[in-house]
Amino acid sequence: MSNYFFSKTTLAFYPVLLLDDFKKAGTLPDDVISVSDAIRDTFNASPPAGKVLATDDTGMPTWKDKSKSDLVSDAEWLRAEKIKSANQYMNDKQWPGKAVLGRLKGDDLIQYGLWLDYLDALIAIDTSIAPDVSWPAIPA
Repeated sequence: MSNYFFSKTTLAFYPVLLLDDFKKAGTLPDDVISVSDAIRDTFNASPPAGKVLATDDTGMPTWKDKSKSDLVSDAEWLRAEKIKSANQYMNDKQWPGKAVLGRLKGDDLIQYGLWLDYLDALIAIDTSIAPDVSWPAIPA
């Protein structure tokens, strides 16, 4: 007997032990099918590079190639994360405030300029060419 069910609608696994809870909450999809623990273990893991979880013609989980829109979305998400990290780094150094007050000098001023250039390069990236995006190097 399997310990899991899978829904092609939600692309999610449902443990047998919690089926009654899902039913009571009205959140158990109508299309669940029983799957082996090995299937659940394989497809509940992170997908291989360039793949996403999908279903085959029988409703069983499978990996499929990411679509162009998936790849573009991934690139846009990564760019946003890199921008957020860069801004956090600069804010932690208090460079923006120091620059406004004229207190940013020497190596800090040079580093701040390099990080601003990095941000400009990130913003300029054309994510529509994903997965062939060439990401700028983080300033040293």
